[in-house]
Amino acid sequence: MAQDHQKSDHIVHAGPLIGVDVIIRFHDIERLYEFDRALLSLACQSLPNVRAIVVVQNFDREQLERLKATIAKYDWAAFDKPEPLVVNAEAPPGDQRSLLLNVGLANASHRFVAFLDSDDYVYEDCYEYLVGEALKVRAAVAFGGIVMKKVIGLKTFVYNLDLDKGGFSGKGRDDLLRDNFCPIHSFVVDRERVSAADLKFDERLTRLEDYDFLLRVCFKYPCRFESREKFVGVYNWHLDGRGSILFGLDHVDDAKKKEKEAPWHYARRIIWRRKTEIREYLERLSEIAKS
Repeated sequence: MAQDHQKSDHIVHAGPLIGVDVIIRFHDIERLYEFDRALLSLACQSLPNVRAIVVVQNFDREQLERLKATIAKYDWAAFDKPEPLVVNAEAPPGDQRSLLLNVGLANASHRFVAFLDSDDYVYEDCYEYLVGEALKVRAAVAFGGIVMKKVIGLKTFVYNLDLDKGGFSGKGRDDLLRDNFCPIHSFVVDRERVSAADLKFDERLTRLEDYDFLLRVCFKYPCRFESREKFVGVYNWHLDGRGSILFGLDHVDDAKKKEKEAPWHYARRIIWRRKTEIREYLERLSEIAKS
């Protein structure tokens, strides 16, 4: 990452050397139309050096060809963007979302890294703004606000039912310790300010992996939550159950309920332990400060 070693307090002085790798997990080839929308939001970024790293899991040749054809629709050079990188991860069957994020991180080369689920998207100035906010105060993580849209996914398009600008409310680390109000595409991470040992996801988790990541990083490194005053993207909450959020479980049988709920129960136990460790750490710091 030698090309990103230039230091600056303001992005306007940093020039094109400051770049962002945006890791996109993509699972379902039949939802290319949603992925296409996420991809377009990256192509249109006002910050030039934004590269998509698209990580898929055990895709066959036909699936890869369809994926790459969607990517090839865009003239990336005309958008002043690097060509997206596609990584086909060989992984055990099942939900390996944390592993895919780590594969993406292993392929990152720019100073900043961000994450974007394939059914969400970001606004045009998202990364110029967030990188600028991080550099301005030398923060390891800078956050932006996210608009929530309640949607139903149909075969070739998404129908928007409602829009909520107050769905993710919180102001800082204390609020984060209570609950997660920062979706995975609401922040950028400065790789020069976070150690490689911390810049990874817990591969045991198939739910709340982003919350676990934020709890570990935000209570160890300086973060900029104040930048959340500006909205930088959209989170699509799928009311039809296509997302990972638990919804409508009353309509499935007990076996399927348990199958859907099990990853959540496990993740919540991990999060509870993580929060306990953080609270004990903060109490020790408080006692030291008083002595």
